[in-house]
Amino acid sequence: RGNVQRIMREQSLQRAFFLGLLLLVTVAFLWLIGPFFKPIFWAVVLATLFYPTFQWWEHRLGGHAIGASVTTIATIVLIVIVPLFLVGLIVATEAASVYQRLASGEMALPLTAHEIRDMLPAVADFLERFGVSLQEVQTRLSNAALSISQFLATNLVAFGQNALRGTALFFLMLYLLFFFLRDGDHLLDQIIGGLPIGDARERQLFRKVAEVSRATLKGTIVIGLVQGFLGGLIFWILGIEAAALWGVVMGVLSFL
Repeated sequence: RGNVQRIMREQSLQRAFFLGLLLLVTVAFLWLIGPFFKPIFWAVVLATLFYPTFQWWEHRLGGHAIGASVTTIATIVLIVIVPLFLVGLIVATEAASVYQRLASGEMALPLTAHEIRDMLPAVADFLERFGVSLQEVQTRLSNAALSISQFLATNLVAFGQNALRGTALFFLMLYLLFFFLRDGDHLLDQIIGGLPIGDARERQLFRKVAEVSRATLKGTIVIGLVQGFLGGLIFWILGIEAAALWGVVMGVLSFL
């Protein structure tokens, strides 16, 4: 009986030591990958969104996974990253210009309080019924526009200062994306093998999570892009300053 108790104590000690060591290694691992969390996250997101594209290219290339991964990444760069980069350049230029002109008083909102009253008298009467003047609304909108453009300009300057680090993380994301696309099925099998839920249920769970995530992200992105594009196009037709900037703001607010 004494030997049994001693063996149980040794097993408990071994189990506690193993769990403590596992916790320590996990914390150290998370600390190591902390600076690289964003490229890892976006690589996983893009791999999930474009995995059907990878499968299509793989089928077209006769099952050549490496070629399909490279072609899928090239597709992502052409239809996602390059347009975002070009829009970012336009928005950076317009944000800096709008901030400077608003701060110097050279630019104001396109509609004055008098013009709003002439165009929408019912709205003006409704606001004044609650003690809100159109002049006050215009002033607040001008301040909001100034704050938004200042925020964008400040963050774009900070982004420019961290351009080298951002470029390195960008290529790291593409590097990880290549392996997530090429070895996605193998990685999924490894994760499923390490979870104690049951392979069939785990595969169904991962499949449903991927379907819902893909549908949600695509729906959100498509709606935001359509709203931002239409808003920017309408602003440009109406001759509003910095149409691309305000279109991007509309798209971002739609995402939120």
